[in-house]
Parts: sequence; C-alpha cells; structure tokens
Amino acid sequence: MREEEDVLAAVEAGADYLGFVVGAPSSPRNLSVETAHRLMGEVPDRVKKVAVTVKARPDIEEMLSFLLSALAPDVVQLHGHELSIPAAIRQSFAEVEFIGALSIRDESCLGEGLALSKVFDGIHADSYANGLGGGTGNTHDWKLSARVRDLIDPTPLTLAGGLSPDNVAEAIRVVRPFVVDVSIGVERSLGVKDRDKIFEFVRRAKEVSLS
Repeated sequence: MREEEDVLAAVEAGADYLGFVVGAPSSPRNLSVETAHRLMGEVPDRVKKVAVTVKARPDIEEMLSFLLSALAPDVVQLHGHELSIPAAIRQSFAEVEFIGALSIRDESCLGEGLALSKVFDGIHADSYANGLGGGTGNTHDWKLSARVRDLIDPTPLTLAGGLSPDNVAEAIRVVRPFVVDVSIGVERSLGVKDRDKIFEFVRRAKEVSLS
C-alpha cells in the first residue's frame, strides 16, 4: 500500500491484512517510515498491519528494533537470504508475528521451507524469477507450494506470486493456503492500486469453499 485511498478501499473490501514495504530501497513500493506510519494509522484494529522488509544489512537486530518501535506492526514479513530472528527481538516484541519469505523455484524449497518453519511463525511462498524472490508478478508451480504447506503444517503458509482476481480462486483450491497475498495483480500501474480489482480479488478469494 502506498496511498491512503488504496488503504481505505482494501479495508472496505474486507482485506484481513495490509502490507507496507519499508527498508527496501530497491522496491518501487518502498515507503519512508514516516509515510508508512501515517498510512498504518488509517488501518482499523480488525485488520492486521504488515511491515514488509528485507534483510539487506548485517545489523538486522538494530533495523528490526527501529521499525517495530516506530511502526508497531502486527506482522513483519522478512525477505532476504539466511533469514533469522534475533532472540532479543523475539523477547522485546513477543506480540509480533514474524513471517519468513520462501522462493518457490524447485524442490530445494521444500527443505528450506521446513527449516524456516522452525524459526518463523509463518512462511510466505512467492515466485522466483530473474534473481528475485518476490514481487515478480509471475505465478509458480502451485503444486510445489501445496507440498510446502503440507510439510510445514501446522505453521501457516501465505501464497503470493502472480495472483489476480482471475486466478486466485484456483490458486486457493490447489494450495489451500492460510492467506493469499496480492500486489501487482490489483494495480492499474506500478504501485498504484485499482479499487475495482481490489474488491474483485477479495470477493473471489473469500467465496472459495474448501469443504
């Protein structure tokens, strides 16, 4: 989320989580801490606020401590290599959920996902393309994500990667994730959300019956 109107539209549509990218300068959706704080202030308590960031520096403990103190998110979604959560962060911010990002590209993600599930409260399964482990706008092998979901159970799996109003229902039926994550699939231009697509995505996702 980058604009107040998009935040309000997603809340009205019935989204359960809203993500705000911070500390990731290479992302076109990156926000300053000040802007993220302002936008998060528009989110009602019933919707969880997610700070999406990257482990791009060795001072991960200092970075997370700053972001958590400044933004007070409900969830932190962490991307990067060799992901971990410093013990001091876990102790100081025990109420925060930490989600580790997993690139879905081949069967190596099964072992990686299992290892991450021992550290994180949830796994974020995203597509891998052109050296990027997320934000590609591409889908991946959903059957592989479903295998990850089974392997890490009961740790919840978030499914991302190329989701849109057109394919989200099928993705949910195949993977049966705890939650689905979308960004590019509900945009009309880079970083700018489309209100109609937001509403359609949420509607189609919540209509799926897995019984």
